Amino acid sequence: SPTYLWYAQEMRMYTMLVLVSLVSTYCLLRFLAERVGWRRSKVLWLLAYLASTGAMVYTHYSGFFLLAFHGLVVVAFIIASRRWRMMALMALAALAASPLIPFVLRRLITGIERDFSFVPLNIILLDLMNGFSVGISVNLANTVVPTLLGTMLFALGVLALRSQGLWGQRGKAFFILGYLLIPILALYAASFIKPMYMGVRHLIIVSPAYFLGAGAGLDYLYRQRGRWMALVVMAALLGANAYATHNYFRGEAYVKDDLRGMFGYVRDRYQPGDIVVLNDAVLEKALSYYAPDMAWTAQPHYGQQADERALHALEELSQEHERIWYILGPPSTFYDPDQIVAAWLEEHLFKLDFRRFPGYTSEVGILCYATRWPIQGPIPPPDAPAVQGAAPGASPLWLVEYALPDAPTPSGDMLPITLHWWLEGPVEADYRISARLRGADGNLWAQTDSPAFLFFPMNQWPAQQVVRHIHALLLPPGTPPGRYQVELLAYHPDTGERLAIPSLRQDNVANLIALGEVTVGPAIRPVDMRTLPPHIKDNARFQYISLVAHSWDPRAYEPNDVLHIDAYWRLEEPTPRDHILSIELVPTHAAAEPSFILGATDLATASWPVGQMIRSQHNLLLPPDMPPGSYALRARLQTADEPADALLVKPSWWAQERTWLTLRQVSVRQPTTPTISHGSRPSIQNPMDIKLSDGIAFLGYELPTAKVTAGEELLLILYWECTGAMETSYAVFTHVIDHDNRIWGQKDNVPVEARRPTSGWQVGEVITDHYRIPVKAETAPGSYVLTVGMYDPETMDRLPPRDSHGNPLPWERIELQAIQVTR
Repeated sequence: SPTYLWYAQEMRMYTMLVLVSLVSTYCLLRFLAERVGWRRSKVLWLLAYLASTGAMVYTHYSGFFLLAFHGLVVVAFIIASRRWRMMALMALAALAASPLIPFVLRRLITGIERDFSFVPLNIILLDLMNGFSVGISVNLANTVVPTLLGTMLFALGVLALRSQGLWGQRGKAFFILGYLLIPILALYAASFIKPMYMGVRHLIIVSPAYFLGAGAGLDYLYRQRGRWMALVVMAALLGANAYATHNYFRGEAYVKDDLRGMFGYVRDRYQPGDIVVLNDAVLEKALSYYAPDMAWTAQPHYGQQADERALHALEELSQEHERIWYILGPPSTFYDPDQIVAAWLEEHLFKLDFRRFPGYTSEVGILCYATRWPIQGPIPPPDAPAVQGAAPGASPLWLVEYALPDAPTPSGDMLPITLHWWLEGPVEADYRISARLRGADGNLWAQTDSPAFLFFPMNQWPAQQVVRHIHALLLPPGTPPGRYQVELLAYHPDTGERLAIPSLRQDNVANLIALGEVTVGPAIRPVDMRTLPPHIKDNARFQYISLVAHSWDPRAYEPNDVLHIDAYWRLEEPTPRDHILSIELVPTHAAAEPSFILGATDLATASWPVGQMIRSQHNLLLPPDMPPGSYALRARLQTADEPADALLVKPSWWAQERTWLTLRQVSVRQPTTPTISHGSRPSIQNPMDIKLSDGIAFLGYELPTAKVTAGEELLLILYWECTGAMETSYAVFTHVIDHDNRIWGQKDNVPVEARRPTSGWQVGEVITDHYRIPVKAETAPGSYVLTVGMYDPETMDRLPPRDSHGNPLPWERIELQAIQVTR
């Protein structure tokens, strides 16, 4: 049942209600079926009935409506059997439910509750038949046929039911009909006093009656009308159920309110001094579950309506806190019908962020407001002669001051960087700010690129005024505790060109500013595996260190490719020793062939917190002479002070003790295109002589056609020559730009579709590099310029190209030729 699946996948009680109500009904039937006299079995069925009935009415108020049906069943039984003492049974059931009666009466007279309205009986019946026959996760207009088929099957089952004995020939049929209809009619009658129906969940208690009747209908078809008809009907209903189940898991329209994602988003960006404000106090239950360490309040408070008290409270909150996170749960039509809280925040505070999250009944989302206005005033920058002297060529964006957190930032949290900017004059674009976290090992551990403000673009900032901006650098889960360098840069959003930023504090101009060091501390909460990039779970244990998971690109590799692996570890027991991770590839088809040791990485396990997940990064270069085939990727841990001392992998029930752990299979293939030629240079359609660095020369290009239709691809073939050994893996950019340097077509990647990184090039090689550049569909017809170049993907620094005379080329790019874009 897709309806059961729907309600089983949430914390509310509806599927449990189905269970206890069905047990209650079954126990009642077994009790009534016992012969006259009080035997042990009859007493046990009575006690089971009373216990399950109590559980039913204490689980949900609709249990009282089914209890009314039970009362009619007992009355009918007494009349048929003349066992008048059985009236005591209903008295006992009523006694079990009696403590709830005052609560039920109080709720009944309180008036219409929020979001409820009176629903006609025909709509209730249609909604229930659709929910029971097909499910909730469907469009009702598209399920008329299966809903009608399910209803007819139920009716057929009721008509076909026959019984004998005390209940009479139609006893079973009347029982199934009463089981289905009595609670429905009772809730409908109560709705005239107070509306109670808002979806299948409020009458899911009668769903077993539908399935019993439908099962009887299928049984009748199978026995009386032929098995093929029964199988066709069953297949049609199961197909509709499968369709609804597929929608539940895959249909975007049926995603439930993503409270986990919403509160996780806030928790990742929350910092001391913030406050969370709920538009509905009911959301506190979810907030305390997903993010119990965040300060919060609700405006208005539970049971109150928004008025001047709420606005006064907001004013006090804005004076006490740096930022306010306003949580938009399902629209509060009862507590704040005029949305005066949201209007006050929008009018008096500065909006920083807005994000919606999917929901089935209604979207949920967040708004973040700064309580301090970012414009600090017309404060001119102090005199800085060194910067003034270097100002030619610098951008109009100045970094006046900055501050890094003094206290350690927990791993997995947000590292706030306070920046004060100053515009010398107007700027043309909303430049992007990029903050990076670089470790002592040179690896890039975190990077966050974003505009300074989502709703206040830089090209609207007032000139000659200081603007305060807090840039959130999100630390990925598993970032190892320790000291890191923070780097800052700004770049054009369309061209990617870096800005040469004058920094008054450092008294220089640079396109990459080292802000200083920060400390990353241990995580304060466990890592949610769902927040990791796509990964493979290992759960393997090297004695006292567990490899929890690893992630990598599972594509086919070629010799000289770089295999990047992220490993996620957990120290199970404290250790004073550091370790070395060794990784190798072993052929799987012939044990006699040699292994390929890819590399060894030091792991500072002595400083790892026990029980926390720690990430390590590994860039492994495949040997240039590696033959094609299938290889097993294996890992081994050794102690740093005694490398010969390898840790044993904890054996499973079938495996022997071993020191190597097999991770995955790696496929190595021959290059699909000839990329290397030695000796004389190939014949090139458009030869050029450009030097990009001491190790790379650009020999020229081929362009089969200089005309391309907007929305299609342009084929470009580049020729590179390796003139010296390199350790860095550079990326190639290819741009189609207009006269304003706006990009209308772009294709960036490591050479030869990431199969030939420059760090693996051999001196004297000539690399043939193909690109298919997609041109944007909205590109206007006209003439454009085709440009190429190389850059370091970690720092975004471009390699400065120089012509044959040694002169630098403008914009750190190579202009090839003009092309025509048509429609």
